[in-house]
Order: sequence, then structure tokens, then C-alpha cells
Amino acid sequence: MRLTHEQLRGFSRHAVELPGTRVDGAEETGIFRSIISPDKLVSGYDTVSTSCEFFDRGASLNPKARCLGYRPALLSTSGGKSRAFAPDFTWQTYAEVATRRLNFAHGLQSVAEKLLPLPSRNAPFNLGIYSINRPEWIIADLGAALFSNPTVALYDTLGPEAVQYILQDANVPGVVASRDKASSVIACKTLVPNLRFLIVMDNEAGDAFGPDAAPDMPTLRAAATKNGIALYTFSEVEALGAQDVANNVRPLRLPSPESPLVICYTSGTTGTAKGVVLTHRNIMSTSAAVDLIVGGEESCEVHISYLPLAHVFEKNMTTNMMGIGGAIGFYHGDTNTLLEDMQILRPTIFPSVPRLLNRIYDKVMLQVSASPDGAKQFAQALAAKADHMKKTGSFEHPVLDELVFNKIKQLIGGKVKHILSASAPLSKDVKAFCRIAFSAMVVELYGQTENNGALTMSWPTDLDDVHVGGPVPCNEVKLVSVPEMGYLASRNEGEIWVRGPDVTPGYLNQPTKTRETITNDGWLKTGDIAKIDHLGRFIIVDRKKNIFKLSQGEYVAPEKVENIYARSSFIAQVYVHGDSHQSQLVALVVPDPDAITAWAAKIDPTATKSYASWCSDNRLLRAIETDMLKVGRANNLSGIETVRAIRLLHEPFSAENGLMTPTFKLKRPDVAKAYRHILDELYEGLKALAAERAKL
Repeated sequence: MRLTHEQLRGFSRHAVELPGTRVDGAEETGIFRSIISPDKLVSGYDTVSTSCEFFDRGASLNPKARCLGYRPALLSTSGGKSRAFAPDFTWQTYAEVATRRLNFAHGLQSVAEKLLPLPSRNAPFNLGIYSINRPEWIIADLGAALFSNPTVALYDTLGPEAVQYILQDANVPGVVASRDKASSVIACKTLVPNLRFLIVMDNEAGDAFGPDAAPDMPTLRAAATKNGIALYTFSEVEALGAQDVANNVRPLRLPSPESPLVICYTSGTTGTAKGVVLTHRNIMSTSAAVDLIVGGEESCEVHISYLPLAHVFEKNMTTNMMGIGGAIGFYHGDTNTLLEDMQILRPTIFPSVPRLLNRIYDKVMLQVSASPDGAKQFAQALAAKADHMKKTGSFEHPVLDELVFNKIKQLIGGKVKHILSASAPLSKDVKAFCRIAFSAMVVELYGQTENNGALTMSWPTDLDDVHVGGPVPCNEVKLVSVPEMGYLASRNEGEIWVRGPDVTPGYLNQPTKTRETITNDGWLKTGDIAKIDHLGRFIIVDRKKNIFKLSQGEYVAPEKVENIYARSSFIAQVYVHGDSHQSQLVALVVPDPDAITAWAAKIDPTATKSYASWCSDNRLLRAIETDMLKVGRANNLSGIETVRAIRLLHEPFSAENGLMTPTFKLKRPDVAKAYRHILDELYEGLKALAAERAKL
């Protein structure tokens, strides 16, 4: 049951330190819990304990309600490289999805009983899912759970080597994949001998999602047969299951709360990806705890699904939506046109990441800054509504919304009530903008895959912008000193440790890594460093694992520095580099194309240079250096945290070029390796500059 805004405002603080848990002289704080439930950690709902029961609950609210929707593809243009989509969403009801779930579950079991070795036929097995977000992804996941088969989520951006590693590590005998991913799965057979079957999401008539250029079904069938893999279409598996359901062939093998539900592979920014096992209890405890703070209205909410379903953030969002009978609409596969999908769908809940919210913010600010008067008037409107919100607690303004903000609100559909941001800190300006311009409550979450993604959470009624809230009611948190970085528990600062029913039982096949990360008494060491303010809210300040020491012995946390420099309107991406052989920081910067276009129009209105050409222009380099210096000073970067030389890159860091994870985190060792020659040139330039100054 969600708490009302009045109830949330009635609490004097977000978290309390449990009496008697702080020991004088110890290298850790006492234990903090949410003020909402200080006496008992929330471990789930009273009436449901598994995701299977949670879906049943949502479906029972209104079986005829919209459940899963998508925009069908209409035709192909440009040789299959781009597609047109229907102007509205096509929907399946909860009753229809429930039937498909049951049919797929039995069909999958029928395939397994036919193809798996005899000892494994009646035991749970890991099912891979490899696709962009779409209805079949959800149906396969729901169906697998009815027989206690965990799903292994594969990001659709993963390359062949990563797919092979995960399928082998998780001992996956079967994969559900979209047609454009099927060839990659088939190619894994030589290194994944246990791979027995492939279920292609698209039927023989074609595909409503992936690119038309994907191999046709006859080609895929031939390749699968050649490699000893049995291939089925999704509809064929459903048909097999429908027959078994009609003939009452077998009972369901329903999971318990402790049964594994999903295996999520971490991003692997510095090494091999790890499979995080998450149970039904992990998922249900998070859902119930988050629901207390920002739960939706039953059978009323609409969710836009575009963040990867392979990530716990989106996994939790869709689970929550189905548990309350909400509607889930899938984007058509291109985040560049996400706003088009949102304007058609008109979602009420918008989960996002700072990277996208920054892009929306920059787009609006560029438009209003086209004239000095426009920029001034918009700034005045923002300030006036912000003042109104603080005085009244209302996220709407009777005059300014009509005059200024309603048009902006329509960018994301016009009905968004909650914006949930995760994965990285959201800047103060962007958070305030989203709250004011969209008349939406902005909630910031912090967490890790290992604790199902929600460790702390800000409250929708809290208008302060420098924290990530207090502990979610399903866990308890303490801070442990990191003296080598100057963070001491005696000052309420240190590494975050978390414990509760949301914490993973461990990594798949990695007991040593599990013991290194989770203590014997259940504390998960996050590697993130935070401070606790006077209201029990956490402020993330550093990252323990990614620090490096400069030659003068000072430690620097590059992610902290990058997050600050990313606030520059010029910057789309930034990688900050340093090591123990150097005394200064250097950086690789990918400029924001829209910001560069606006800047270039002012600097040289007659120029026709391309984006790549501007990235080689010293005028742009100097402008970005100047702005970075300004941003650094405004955010109190110290001298050792200040970047001293940069190089502009026109090619973004991406999962496709191997420099980012599927969750948009920099793979630092890979970036350093790929651009080693440029980093060396930057340091040589700094040495030459120092030598010149020494002569003066």
C-alpha cells in the first residue's frame, strides 16, 4: 500500500540509526533503516510471494485491461535499413497474455522433455532471452517461471564473444531470440555444446520488430540443423503448449520465494562479467518496498518499456506494472525516436537515465536560448514555478503551465506523473527542470544488480536535489571507513554496505567472488562511497574500485570528475584518465552535436563544416576547455581533479565499438587501450608546455 504524500511529508527524516548498533572507535557507522519501517525489513507482500503470483494478482484486477502493446511495422524503405510503424499501439489484454504465458510455459517444457538429456528433463534449466524489449520477451520470461526455469537475460547489444561466454557460463540449453539475433546464437554451438534448441520470436510471416535485413526463416532453419540445434518459432512453441494444456499433460512446477528467477550478468567494466542470481524473494521485496514510496494506481498506470529488459531496473519496472494491472507499451527499437513513441503512448510513469534526461533538457534549453529574451523569460518561469512548488507542495501552476510548460510536457506524452532516474547521478539543474517543466515528481534511485537495483531512493515529495534518498524499506545500510581515501565512519562517511531480502544469494559459479563481495553475516560491499546527511539521506561521493593514485600520491576518483564535467552543455561523453606515472589528469571528450551546431552558428554562421571537422577545430577545443574549467570551479573540483588537457573525438563511446557496457558505463581499460596513443600525446604536450614555462 503506497503511502500518501501527506504521510511522507509527516516524517521528520528519511532514515534512523538503530539504537545500540554504533560502537565507539569502530570503523563503521551504526545500522540505518528507512523511517517508514524501522522495526522490520519489508520482505514482500502479504498475499503474494513470487512473480508468478504477482502477475496473477495484476491480471485478476481487470482481465480485459491492456497489458502488452507495440506499434506494428508497416513497410520497409531504404533496402530494409529503416522501417515505418503504425500510428498507434496494438494491445494484448491481461487475459490474452495469461493464456500465452501458460501455452508458452507448457510448450517450452515439451521442447525440453524432447531434447534435454534424460536426467535434466524434469529439472529446472536456464533459458536465455536475446532480443530488444518486446511482448515475447515478457511472455517467455513469465512462462519460464511457471516451471521454475530461471531466465538468463542477454543485452541485445552484446557481441558474439559475450554471448558465447554467458551461454557457456550459465549452461544454457535453449535460447529465445529475435530473428536478427538468431544467427549469433547458432554460431555459439561449437563453444556451447550444451545448446540444444533455439526459439525464434518471429513467426514465418515476418517480424514486427528487428531489421528486415535479418536472415529469413528457411536460412536460419538450415543453419540450425547444420549445427545440431532444433529451431522452433515462438508460435510453434505456443501451439505445442496449447495442445498440452488441453490434454492436461503435466502439472506446473511452480517456484518458491527462494527459487532463482533471473540471472543478470553485470556490465563487466573492468573484467569478466558475473552472473548475479536474483530470486523471487529478491524481486518481490524490492517491489513491495518501492511500492510504499512511489506505487502506482491499480489498472491505471502506463509504462514505456525501452530501457533494456536485461537490466534489473527495467525488469523491476515491468514486474511492478504487471503486479498492479498496468499497461506496458514497447518502443519500436530506436531511442532516437523514443519521444515519438511516448507522444503516442502517453505514459504515466517514465523510468530513465541521466544520459537521456540530459539530452531532453539540452534540446529544450537550446530552443529557448535561440533569443536572449526567450532564455530570460524561460529562466524566470522556471524560478517562479519552483518557488510555487516549495510554498504549496503542488507540482502544477495555474498560470505558468498554460503559458509555458504544457507544450514542453507534451514532449513526453503529457501525462507523466513520476520520473524515476537511475544508473548515475542526475544533476541538480536537470532534476529541477524535469520536475517543473513536466509537472512530474522526480525520484532518484541508487543501487546495484547485486541488491536488485534499489538500495536507496529519494521521495517524490522531497525537493532537495543533492542526494539519493534514504534506504529502501527492504534493506538496512551502514558505512564502513575507507581511510586510504580519507573517508571515516566517525564522520558518517564511508563505503556503503547493504543487507536485506533484496540482496543476491551470490554469483553463479563464482563462490570465491561471492565470498569477497558478501560477508558471512549477509552484508553486500558495494564499493561506492557515500555520506549521510542530518535527515538520513545518502549522498554518493566516490567510487572505491575506480580510484587511481597520481604520481604525487594523491587519489582521484575519475567517475566523480566525469560526472561533474558532463554537466557542461558542450559534452556528450567524457573519459578522464590518470595513472601513478603522471601528476595531472587528461580527458577524451565527445562533444554534443546539438550544442556544437548552436555554438558554430554563433561563431561562424557561414561555415558548412561537418561535426567531425568541428571536432578538429582548435576554436571548439578552446571553447570546451574554457567551459570545463568553469564547470569544474563551480563544482569545487580540486587542483588535482582538474583536467589539464583534452582531445575531442567525433566517434562516441558505445557498446558496438566495445568501449561501453550495454548499460552505458565506460569500460575504462578498453578506452585507455584504444586511445593510448592519444593519451600519450596529451601527456607529451603537457610536458612540453611545462618545459617551455621553465625556460621563462
